[in-house]
Amino acid sequence: MDKSLIGKAKELEVASMLVDAGFYVFWPFVDKGYDLIVTNEEGRKFVPIQVKYRGEENTALALYKSDAVKFHGKEVFLAFLTGKQPNQKVWLLPFDKWEEMRVDRNRGDNLLYVTISKNEERLKAFEGDNGLSFLRAMFEEKK
Repeated sequence: MDKSLIGKAKELEVASMLVDAGFYVFWPFVDKGYDLIVTNEEGRKFVPIQVKYRGEENTALALYKSDAVKFHGKEVFLAFLTGKQPNQKVWLLPFDKWEEMRVDRNRGDNLLYVTISKNEERLKAFEGDNGLSFLRAMFEEKK
């Protein structure tokens, strides 16, 4: 199957999850590294979201170094989906929180990653509904 179709389906899945949680979701006309833009009902703040998906149960939440450079210092959220239904896991976390946990092993594939098992306790704060609550709180504290 075409990976771009799977990627778009996962973007729609995350968008649906966000809409169900009360957020307003938009798609950028030009893809400059953000798959979705989210805001709340007030529409005073907009947060870009990058969606990443791995079909197999994954051991890490990975980004390319070039993406990490692009997101550094910006208020970007990352949505990671791993595994297939019904065992799929979803994390929604700010880039800076991911960056605090990430490691660089100078891999040939230029990936930086957060090992799930080594960061399990910290990642619980961003898994599933916890990640949505974290995003919601971010909008509430910056009114």
